[in-house]
Amino acid sequence: INKKLSISVHIIRKDSSCSACPSSADIQDCINKLTPAFAPICIDFQICHTDTVDGLFYYDDFTDKFDLLNNIKLHYNIKHTINIYFIEAGGIMDVCGFATLPSSPTEEGLVCISYDCMDALTIVHEMGHYFGLLHTFQGGTELANESNCSTAGDFICDTNADPDTTGGAVDGNCNYNGNFIDSNGDYYFPPVSNIMSYYGSCRCVFTPNQYAAMAASFRIYYNSQLW
Repeated sequence: INKKLSISVHIIRKDSSCSACPSSADIQDCINKLTPAFAPICIDFQICHTDTVDGLFYYDDFTDKFDLLNNIKLHYNIKHTINIYFIEAGGIMDVCGFATLPSSPTEEGLVCISYDCMDALTIVHEMGHYFGLLHTFQGGTELANESNCSTAGDFICDTNADPDTTGGAVDGNCNYNGNFIDSNGDYYFPPVSNIMSYYGSCRCVFTPNQYAAMAASFRIYYNSQLW
């Protein structure tokens, strides 16, 4: 692809006295974590704009995080860039991050990251969603033998079938100790190292087919709208 994509950073604060707000260096360090993860498909990232929004009423006035997402997208997104919102934890922002999936070549997306989760796992995982990847368990129950891999799970056939939406069944050495069994009576051996799973710090890789899917999403949805 050989693209350097522009990122617009938006820091959302309750008020100007925010002691937990990330510094410019914190934000740059977070964005820098994207480059090695997306180097295999020749995508790089640069910050082109930063702004701060104080007193946004989202803590009380939105019904859920998707309501928040749609409203901040409408008011603060900058066209032709990847819009990343860093948001103080609390209220609707009760997760480390979330992101839109691509839906049409004209639809603008965004990524939201909590101040508390500006680490490589969160930013890379959410950018995976931005470029079209599902969680490894998200699209319905995939059989342990992966015979329905194209119609269930994440619809990608080189990620192992994953029954665990909590990521709790691994020990400190990333050994899977779950006992999930599918409808055929087969045990699962899920992809604990996959970035799009929920297995905490064990996550470190995308598969070749995940990279291919992200490259395809870029060409279909973002090639004409991201500069």
